[in-house]
Amino acid sequence: MEHSIEARPFFHCPEGLRTPQESQHGDAVMEATVRVRNGSVLGKGSILKMWMVPVYSMATPTIAGAKEVLAYLKAKPKIGGSLAQKVILTDLREEAAVYINGTPFVPRELNKPVDTLKHVGITGPVLELMEARLKEDIVSEIRRSGGRFLLHREEYDPATNQSCIIGYWENISADDVKTPAEVYAGLKDEGYDMTYRRIPLASEREALASDVDAIQYCKDDCAGSYLFVSHTGFGGVGYAMAIICIKLDAEAKLTSKISQTLFPDSDDEHRACLLDMGIKALSSIAIVCLV
Repeated sequence: MEHSIEARPFFHCPEGLRTPQESQHGDAVMEATVRVRNGSVLGKGSILKMWMVPVYSMATPTIAGAKEVLAYLKAKPKIGGSLAQKVILTDLREEAAVYINGTPFVPRELNKPVDTLKHVGITGPVLELMEARLKEDIVSEIRRSGGRFLLHREEYDPATNQSCIIGYWENISADDVKTPAEVYAGLKDEGYDMTYRRIPLASEREALASDVDAIQYCKDDCAGSYLFVSHTGFGGVGYAMAIICIKLDAEAKLTSKISQTLFPDSDDEHRACLLDMGIKALSSIAIVCLV
């Protein structure tokens, strides 16, 4: 079967990313490469396309890890470089957490140290209040003990193929203890362009209509990407990612359809400009009517 590729933008590579050879030969080399492929799956005329949905997830990170992920998503402007891209970060955990010296810790029962203490159905504000109280408990104990605090960590023993819980003492101060909300507020103060939201959602229960609304309300026209945080990076985060992807896809299709219908004879740039002016005008009318 003969393949023809009419859409030249498929083979466009930004000048800054081109090698000297690519700069000389341009799209022709890319097109020739695609035409001669003969793999069992990646055959003639096949390309590998990146999935360009700006939605990501991660497990609960350290503060250093959070900075690396936000930097990868370009949430912090580089000196003399491009502008920052806003990240909407949503924490989906249904259990309280606290940061000590940049590392996240969670409360557990002594006889069930690996079982998550989830609070199914809890709201974000209530959970954040619980985390604030957890911090107060820790700071109070630190002051009573002169700065010494008992922590526990989980260690894996490859010899027995089992994990064990080990207690250890650490000297910490009140300033070393932070709630997740305080951590991300601090990152924002450091220059990271981000918005932090807390919407508890776990895989143990189905997403409710209120959950869907809360996730969809995270949609921000100024956002460059959406980042969801959960206990392990999967589970309830799947619900949230699906919800926001459906929202983004639906709006993109609606915008494209309206644009093509209203301005069929305009080029893409002119059409986008006219559509943006129309949306702003409609928004102004809506505000006037509400007032």
